[in-house]
Amino acid sequence: MPGRPPTPIAIHKKTGTYRKDRHGGKFAPKPGDIGACPEELSGDAKEEWGRITGDHQYSAVLAPCHRSALIDYCNLHGKMMAEMRGEGKITSSERYMLHSLRLQFGLTPASAPKIRAPEQQETNRLAEFA
Repeated sequence: MPGRPPTPIAIHKKTGTYRKDRHGGKFAPKPGDIGACPEELSGDAKEEWGRITGDHQYSAVLAPCHRSALIDYCNLHGKMMAEMRGEGKITSSERYMLHSLRLQFGLTPASAPKIRAPEQQETNRLAEFA
């Protein structure tokens, strides 16, 4: 994408150049509880689920609408681990889907910096003394 990169919304708001008609159309799902690990996942898939949802910084990015994609990712990860032990076979299309989901979830070194945590509300630590 040639040209200057877009200015972040936070900068528009601080400088007073934010316009809802121009900058307000961007959708970002609100983080929330994605629920417990499904029982039907294999052992390796449950382990991966726990690794991802157990990371407090990363789980702050996950929203309930991400649950089904995370289930798919964990299932494919479990199949790949089983294949590595010689217990099954994973197809090339499943490998491609696993890689695609890793990129979308920011689980590769190249895609990790693209995942942004939701903005934290600034708290006034001195407000309790006022």
